[in-house]
Amino acid sequence: MGLSVAPSLRDDGGKRMSIFLHDKKTGGAGLAVSAEPILPRLLERAAQILDCRSDCTSGCPECTLRRDMQFELPKFDRIGALDLLTKDILPHLALPENLQIFGPKTRAITEDLSTYLARQINAGKLRRIDVILPDDPATWDLQDWSGLTCFTRAAGLGCQTRILIPEGSVAKLDISQRLDLLRVSARAEATIVEYRDMRHPAGAQVLAQIETVEGLSDLATTNSDAACLDRHWGEVAASPILFGQGKSIKEGPAVDPAALALVRGGNAVKFGIGKELDGPAARFGQKFWKLLDEQCPSAFRQDRSMIHITYHDRYLVTPLSVRLLSEVWQQMPGRQVNTQFSLVIGRTEGDPRDCTSFTHNWPDDEDRCGVIEALMPGIDIDLRNRRDCPHQRFFRLEYSNGKATEITLDQGFGPWVLALRSLRFDGQALPNRQAAMLKSAQLNITMQHGARYDSPVIIEL
Repeated sequence: MGLSVAPSLRDDGGKRMSIFLHDKKTGGAGLAVSAEPILPRLLERAAQILDCRSDCTSGCPECTLRRDMQFELPKFDRIGALDLLTKDILPHLALPENLQIFGPKTRAITEDLSTYLARQINAGKLRRIDVILPDDPATWDLQDWSGLTCFTRAAGLGCQTRILIPEGSVAKLDISQRLDLLRVSARAEATIVEYRDMRHPAGAQVLAQIETVEGLSDLATTNSDAACLDRHWGEVAASPILFGQGKSIKEGPAVDPAALALVRGGNAVKFGIGKELDGPAARFGQKFWKLLDEQCPSAFRQDRSMIHITYHDRYLVTPLSVRLLSEVWQQMPGRQVNTQFSLVIGRTEGDPRDCTSFTHNWPDDEDRCGVIEALMPGIDIDLRNRRDCPHQRFFRLEYSNGKATEITLDQGFGPWVLALRSLRFDGQALPNRQAAMLKSAQLNITMQHGARYDSPVIIEL
């Protein structure tokens, strides 16, 4: 094996020295990778070697000096290295007792779980991955799940994939959550299985169970944010992922995919949108309502006035999606001058990129809300934390006769993308200027993935 040392920067900008262990053999021999799980033991052994019986200064044949290192002797500081290991490194390698959730053999993983799993998958070490969804379906956000990429890649590399959900949870899911679950299982070729009486370690949540040639292992966290199935799943910023011997899970029946796609309610109409709305964004609203009226004429009668409209969308974060919403609002049948419009949206959660494209997220909620208000004057915006928004993206249309219609857009306005992706947007301009730019832009849109999959719509009377 080879060794190198170089200066580097921590995430907070502080300086540090990094030690790199690497295979010398071309293409690698697998030694460096296999060293990771036993790194604490390796460092303890290094301390034993550095504790020289001859009490030398820089290194000698009794401790560190080897034939291939004899010319490096002037750089050695045996006493300093021993002092660093025994005082500053080894004391911090032992897990605190409250984190030893699997007993004394509990091991800490200090990289995000999705990164760790991706490395294990690429190395061909995993036979099976079970992702264990939390008990509360309100914390499931599969569309924003950070582990989706590595989970879907696993199936392509011959690793069995399963999604374990609490028994009886399907009945608690809205249609959007069920369809998200169905999409993920299809992409990852994963079986969905109900589990019974899942026993998590005290103060922790098991996120996944993996099977290797050595048996079952559980991967858990004590951080409640990292336990949610969203972009923060398996993060280690606040607490490491804890690794220990896995226990068999009491499994129920596999979930029938057809049950996830089932629309409940006798007055519901379900259909899919493919390429029907492709074309100029300026005609999107007109074509949208024409298509819905063709599918469910009784929902949009002209003999009643609309008094209140509410649209819920936790992912309304791009200029393009806001433009499409404004087109739908302007062409809405039955809308009066005094019709109220309420918008319930999720916060942007601090996207680090500048908004330089119509499909980039706004990094700033104040700018985003300013643009929406300029495009749709009089709108009432209810800005919430994303987890406090309904998962379902839907319109609720309330009429003067007390009747109401709900229109669920499974993926909101997200499935539509620009036909010409190189168009730029100035997200740094003042909100009024951004709104004018957005309104006047000659945009052509198309359904994502070439409309290979329809985007489901459900109308309920």
